[in-house]
Amino acid sequence: SAMSTLITLSTSTMAALSVFLISSCIEVAVQKHYAERFEQVKVKPKRIKKKHIDNSAANYPPHILREMVKQRRRLSKIKELAMKTPLYDNVRMLDPDGVLLCTISKKKGRWYVKKGIGEYTDDTNGTVKLLFEPKNRSEPGEASLYARSDKVNQCVCCGDTKNHMRFYVVPYAYRRLLPDKFKSHLSHDIVILCHDCYVRCSQERQRRMNNLEEELRPPDSKPQSEINKELCFLRKCALALLSSNNKLPETKRVEYEGKIKAHLGLMNPEDAESDVLTTAQLQSMVETNYRIENPEYIPGPVLVIKALGDSDETISEFVREWRRFFLDNFHPRFLPLGWSVDNPLISGTG
Repeated sequence: SAMSTLITLSTSTMAALSVFLISSCIEVAVQKHYAERFEQVKVKPKRIKKKHIDNSAANYPPHILREMVKQRRRLSKIKELAMKTPLYDNVRMLDPDGVLLCTISKKKGRWYVKKGIGEYTDDTNGTVKLLFEPKNRSEPGEASLYARSDKVNQCVCCGDTKNHMRFYVVPYAYRRLLPDKFKSHLSHDIVILCHDCYVRCSQERQRRMNNLEEELRPPDSKPQSEINKELCFLRKCALALLSSNNKLPETKRVEYEGKIKAHLGLMNPEDAESDVLTTAQLQSMVETNYRIENPEYIPGPVLVIKALGDSDETISEFVREWRRFFLDNFHPRFLPLGWSVDNPLISGTG
């Protein structure tokens, strides 16, 4: 019994060791393959420069290196795309009786004071008290908790506190077409994301937008624009002549110049050497619009909003669906206190 158990353990151990050795050999073979392939492939210096590649990445295949360079370029532009000022200032706004109504931005607080309809109640300008009776009051309870709570300037998905970007839960392409009462003085559906979360969420959101618009677009509808193949080819010829004229074979240079001259009406197409194209003429050919716009094309956002009609309930459910989509697909863990799918959808009802 003991001997059979020992043999069983030895067999299982040997099997595990064999799997490990085979996996290691495969990994080494793959790395060697990519290393040899990388040495054989001549990567264009314009695409991948030595200063963009670390020594540790020398064995990666070219397509991986290109993605690494693209990622570094994206990261270098994060600060340019990020918000320059915090989204939330958490200035407390009180009614004439001193009851908290909501939190607002510093800019909005200064506006109330400048207009003479509000005053600061402390030296830090962190609280504004209204000098008039507001039209709408926030009823105490969960419905107004979001408006009254302080909000942290952090990514609602991962909690990152740097390089924030505004993210529209209801896509801005749709939101801007909604009636004013669904967007005026309503910041509930504008949240903060870091760069990485913004890219991921934007991609998923765009996929859903594409699906919605494809469902509403007639199957026989024409695209937004069509390409004039002749003009597109002439533009490529002009680009080639401008960027690499000295490197083109003589036959190609003569062919490209002849086609452009014939299009511009500068010569007889049979006599390709009758005149020399100027840089201005080539540049004008490059700037030629080779796309034919479809005047009957309806943009996708317009299709979606028109399909909703004028019913407030239909539009409200549309907004709730986008809120559910945001929660179900991105799983935000740091949403402001009181953020909810069922929060007020129309201005002045919260």
